[in-house]
Amino acid sequence: MRWGRIIRGRSLYEKYPRPRPIKHFDSVLGLSGIAEGAHGVFYVAGANTTLDNISDPPTNATHIWEVDFTKNSHHPHAKLLCRPGAPTEFNGMAASNETIVLASASYQDSIFAIDTKTGYTWEAMKQTSLMSNINSIKVSDGYFYDKVTAGTGQLIFQGSACDDFAISPKGFTLNSTFGSEYKFAYLATAAGNSIEQVTFTKNGTAVGHEIIAGAEDPTEVVEPTGVFFGRDEGELNKIYVTTGSARAANVDVNGTDVAVGAQLLEIRLS
Repeated sequence: MRWGRIIRGRSLYEKYPRPRPIKHFDSVLGLSGIAEGAHGVFYVAGANTTLDNISDPPTNATHIWEVDFTKNSHHPHAKLLCRPGAPTEFNGMAASNETIVLASASYQDSIFAIDTKTGYTWEAMKQTSLMSNINSIKVSDGYFYDKVTAGTGQLIFQGSACDDFAISPKGFTLNSTFGSEYKFAYLATAAGNSIEQVTFTKNGTAVGHEIIAGAEDPTEVVEPTGVFFGRDEGELNKIYVTTGSARAANVDVNGTDVAVGAQLLEIRLS
């Protein structure tokens, strides 16, 4: 049986820190997205999607949980918010505001909205030609941005395949070291089982990249699917990562297949 878990990590700059579990989700095969609504309150998506049930949304059982860190940051309170029946599985997630979370449904080529107070979920936008295989989505200044399989724009970095990304916020701690003229992106590399940091200038020129989590231990960050910066006090130096945990196959560890459960990771960046 596979199971879900939330994991807290130590400082990133300790050499490949070992995380520890702080929350388990045993009703899904993997987690696929995360977004923060109100400060310190996160919404996490998971499902039991397989090749056999991908076209049967009620069977693959998409779940949305609310995970509240506001009362106890070491032992957050998690509750099931809803189990929407229409989407196959939510992928990228982004908060439109404190009460509405948007989620991409790659299989349906659409974006759903979730009312975080009631759990009511509806299809908010669908445009197949524009949203084919829509994946990661972000919201900024009233607009949403997405990662799709095709489209035009400025290429900042091309490297490992990624499932999601997060851009460093204003006031990010690494800017005090590298300078305010730089931005940092954190890529969830999916099958790469790692988190990659990309450094680039504000005009969009990449100047460096490196794997900063998952490079040494293949079971540490298994199939990362979503990444998000914390917004609460003291969280500008943290990212939260959801993992699918190799739903398609176990992880090969020295010739042995190891089953790893779905994870929600907290990684401290300084």
